[in-house]
Amino acid sequence: MVAGFTIPSAIQAGTLAASFGVFAGTAALFMFGEVPRVRRDILQQIPGLDTYYDRRIAPEDNSPVINRGWDYIAEKNMVNPIWILGATLLLGYSPPL
Repeated sequence: MVAGFTIPSAIQAGTLAASFGVFAGTAALFMFGEVPRVRRDILQQIPGLDTYYDRRIAPEDNSPVINRGWDYIAEKNMVNPIWILGATLLLGYSPPL
């Protein structure tokens, strides 16, 4: 008897704790599987799952124009002075130039 546990009860408690630990670790991996760092550093290292967790964007789907915002418009001189005046008067906002 060690610390109030007999050998059979210690084995039973250890088996139960190990089972809960494996379940909790597996659940955490799959819950955080969409985090790029976890996916790249842990899940893609498992043989057979590396292609499943590969989330690269195809070049034809990676449009360079989406979500450029005010910086892209100002950089390309696509700002219409009438539009700036209207936005400033109606919305009280002007783009950073």
